[in-house]
Amino acid sequence: MNANKAKLLLQEYFRYKRGYIGVVSEYSFWLGEIEDIVAFNNKEIVVVEIKLAKNDFLRDFKKAKHSKFKKPYNKFYFFVPNELLGFVLEYLEVNGYKDYGVLSINSNKEIYVAKRANALKGSCLLNVFSDYTTLQSLISRMSSEIIIERKKSILPHTNIN
Repeated sequence: MNANKAKLLLQEYFRYKRGYIGVVSEYSFWLGEIEDIVAFNNKEIVVVEIKLAKNDFLRDFKKAKHSKFKKPYNKFYFFVPNELLGFVLEYLEVNGYKDYGVLSINSNKEIYVAKRANALKGSCLLNVFSDYTTLQSLISRMSSEIIIERKKSILPHTNIN
């Protein structure tokens, strides 16, 4: 599995299986950090970081988003392959990240919740509709993704940047 396949599976999971009204990839809330997946509905915003290698997972904890800052989202998940699952669950427990959740994929290529995320303490957004600027930004990102993907399918050998 690669990151693009994981993003597609997560987008389908949150949109179709979980019924979120919006799912975007490569979105930045703050501090210049780009989140792999952001899913939102009228109750919460969920961020998912895809980590396919142990070193990549460990490097993520050097980022400011794992500090005690108030978060502009309500829940945080890591998506990891099954071979990293035990390590990731233990790392989160031992290092005090008890509110983080973990998603993985089973042998049928279906995403499942290995550890449910709790609402992050001090998250500053109750829901996406309480902040028009965030809602507008998420919708803009969704529209851009649609346009980029449509260009890729219509003009596959053209540089779209």
